[in-house]
Amino acid sequence: LILIGAISWRGVPMDMSLSMVPPLMMSLGFSYAAHQSQRRRVGKILLLCYVTTALGVGAFAITDLAPVRHFAVYGVLGLGLTWLAVISLVPAYDPATAGRSPARRHLAWFLRCALAGTKRSRPIIISVSAVFSVLSMAAAPYLAYENDPLAYFPPHSRIAQDFRALNDRLTGMLPFQVSTTDNADMAPMLDRTPAIRKVVPVTPFVGGVDHTWWCLADNGSLPILTAHEKTWRRWAEDRHAHLRWTGVAAQLAEVERLIRRVAIGSLPAMVLVVGLVVAGFHRDPPGVLACLGANVLPVLWLVLAASVARWPLGMPAMMIGAILLGVAVDDILQLLAAWRVRGSLERGLVNCWLACVGSSLVGAACMLTFVISPFGPTAQFGSLMALGLMFALVGDMCILPALLHLTRRKPRSC
Repeated sequence: LILIGAISWRGVPMDMSLSMVPPLMMSLGFSYAAHQSQRRRVGKILLLCYVTTALGVGAFAITDLAPVRHFAVYGVLGLGLTWLAVISLVPAYDPATAGRSPARRHLAWFLRCALAGTKRSRPIIISVSAVFSVLSMAAAPYLAYENDPLAYFPPHSRIAQDFRALNDRLTGMLPFQVSTTDNADMAPMLDRTPAIRKVVPVTPFVGGVDHTWWCLADNGSLPILTAHEKTWRRWAEDRHAHLRWTGVAAQLAEVERLIRRVAIGSLPAMVLVVGLVVAGFHRDPPGVLACLGANVLPVLWLVLAASVARWPLGMPAMMIGAILLGVAVDDILQLLAAWRVRGSLERGLVNCWLACVGSSLVGAACMLTFVISPFGPTAQFGSLMALGLMFALVGDMCILPALLHLTRRKPRSC
């Protein structure tokens, strides 16, 4: 409520990006509250969890795209408000009043699976996760991207039907302009480009010294136009001319490149941040590498799932990688802290598994509320984020203990 009030006071429009912040706050708030109320002395760990998650969300504050930048800025603010609310309002764990939760019985199978991974099934779990990780890296080049805004709406919706009718009757609904400083006629080359359905010379209307052609292309033709842009520029360079590509199609292509560049660049930065945080209270380098591997696994598995299912990723989905890295490290930090306090990895896992499993399930349920949205990118963000949280749960509670069992050094006090 405070965040929504701040957004309203600042006059920032509540777009599709900002609408994702409140459910993200609620899911992480439940995670913080679960650990605060069920485990002892978790204040420092919860602060680290907030910092790493805030860095994952705030990684997109440097982008030039205003909706994504607003998501990052107000996401960091919202997560900070959530952390403050949990620390100040949720009662700390009291062993005298704590009872046996019935959830332990219902989720005991997951605990047994995690404990078995640290003992009997460790080689199998590590081998299977390694195979899936290799497959994920091999499938990454085959990810499909959706950069046509008209494809974001359900095919049966009125807006999609109307745009299809306009696209058919107006010979395309994706306009752009191409200008050159050369006198040669570029219209034949543009006509040969697939998906361009109309080329009109408009130099007398726009004025200036450049020669300009106005074009109309099919709604879903942006990947084709982007691929042929290099051909147009080579044509202009052969004539020692300068070419400018402007208009709606050029803007959409630039937005896609910008988001992809920021999303890809934020991943190694987040891995470095996670490594530094984990190394801050874990002296063993192999243990730090094990934590980094478990932290990256959910992102790799999401890549594999999206590639196999051929899900065309919209712009919000491309932010999930850095966000998921920041969220998934929370359970890693909780497990390491419980290991340090309890004296053994197995007892630490028993101590934190209920809060980790319960908060992950609630977080996934919060993210799934986006699925009912008729807007494709919002529904996709929710479904992929929920799936990523489940992957992170399996990685942190099953694969990470199996990897940490190979290292015997207990995390030091932080």
